[in-house]
Amino acid sequence: MSSLFDIGRSGLDTYRRALSVTGQNIANVNTDGYKRREAELKEVSAGQGDIYSVSSNSGLGVRVSDIKRSFDEFLLNKARNAGANAETSSAYLGALEQLQTVLVPGEGNIGTVLEEFFSSLHDVSNVPAEMGPRIVAMERGTAVADVFNEVARSITTLKDGLVTQANQGINDLNALVKGLLNVNLQLTKADAGASKSLLDNRDMLIDKISEFVEVNTSIDAQGRATLRLGGSVAGPKIIDAEKTYNVSMSSLNDRFTFKVGAQGKETMTNQVTNGRLAGIEQGYRTAFETAGKIDDLAHLVARDMNAVHRKGVTLDGDLGGDMFVARRPIVDFGPTNVGQAYAEVDVEDMALIESKRVSFTYNASQNKWIGRDNLGEVVASGTNSVKLPGMTVRFAGQAFDNDEIIIDPSRGAAESLVFALKRGEEFAAAAARLAYADSANTSTSVITAKDAAAAAASDLPALSTVFGDAISSVAATDFLSDGAVA
Repeated sequence: MSSLFDIGRSGLDTYRRALSVTGQNIANVNTDGYKRREAELKEVSAGQGDIYSVSSNSGLGVRVSDIKRSFDEFLLNKARNAGANAETSSAYLGALEQLQTVLVPGEGNIGTVLEEFFSSLHDVSNVPAEMGPRIVAMERGTAVADVFNEVARSITTLKDGLVTQANQGINDLNALVKGLLNVNLQLTKADAGASKSLLDNRDMLIDKISEFVEVNTSIDAQGRATLRLGGSVAGPKIIDAEKTYNVSMSSLNDRFTFKVGAQGKETMTNQVTNGRLAGIEQGYRTAFETAGKIDDLAHLVARDMNAVHRKGVTLDGDLGGDMFVARRPIVDFGPTNVGQAYAEVDVEDMALIESKRVSFTYNASQNKWIGRDNLGEVVASGTNSVKLPGMTVRFAGQAFDNDEIIIDPSRGAAESLVFALKRGEEFAAAAARLAYADSANTSTSVITAKDAAAAAASDLPALSTVFGDAISSVAATDFLSDGAVA
């Protein structure tokens, strides 16, 4: 039978160890990745008697049966997912703030400069014979082109910076995954007592990995972690118990492409949906879309201003020429093209060219190139050439099924925009048609002339082909055929 001294000694020793655990928790309160420990106490029971007797021992004291890490795995995973979402928003917000600084740097933004240019043109129209307003309009026209150039270059620099950030994030992610593999290998050989700090390191590394990408985590009996990209078990592995799978990235025109696996055996994945890398990728796509809208605006400014300017007469008596010059339509090719087909664009009238991007896909069964807009609607088709507003696209070379050729009329327009007028006299501020009274006239009659756009042809059918015959229009209620009714 254990004495009271033995029981008391076991209690003192046990609570000394429990207090040591508490002291360890206090000492590591600011240690990164440390999980609070708890000492689990258990009675030291006496031996049991046989089935015919009852043990006379009341017990032998208390002992520390285990020291456990105190945390909730479910809440930990929730916190990681929330952290990944927060990193997505934070990285995306950072990219948007940089883009906002590019677009609205202050007073010298595109809207302000265009407004000042239009105001200077108004001054030229008020006093077309004077050179002062023409000189000012020249300077402000050049400023318009310069602002478009600067915004386009700044967005390109921003996109390059986001690519650099993403590549650095990929490198950091792969380094963390390799560190986690080292912990996995140590857990394979560690005993239960020594593994507590390793488990803390494991969880800390998983927390840091989830800042870059959202991961699905599973833990085996030895405490080793297996991580998959995305929030489900369907994503590709980036680490298992004994191996890592490298994550890589490449940037296309409008998005990032992520791959997982050893070099030469990489597989594309769309599971990078949350985390810092996803936020940077969203920012990159937004910057690309914004650059496209700036190019569209530059294309419209050049096209419409030139169309109006050609209708006027300069101080030299010549018809006005182009006020702005931008890059001609760009021809691009699909990344998966197999054939050697290419296209040439013949510009017939820049005033008619629309800023919409058209993608032509070759259909081998029909031997045709089929062009679709951004909404997927068919806008043109042909074998050797097709007509688009203001231009003709000619195809040449050998094409294979599903080869793609992209015609982008406005891409690069902002960066290449140039104010074309070199002298103030070249502003066509006078109308090409003049109406005036002959000096020999004896009356006070006047005449005016102005350009007017021709009325658009209507495809509505004539009423006589829609309504039936009747004595009065009120009685004409029978329809002869389907169609719109005016």
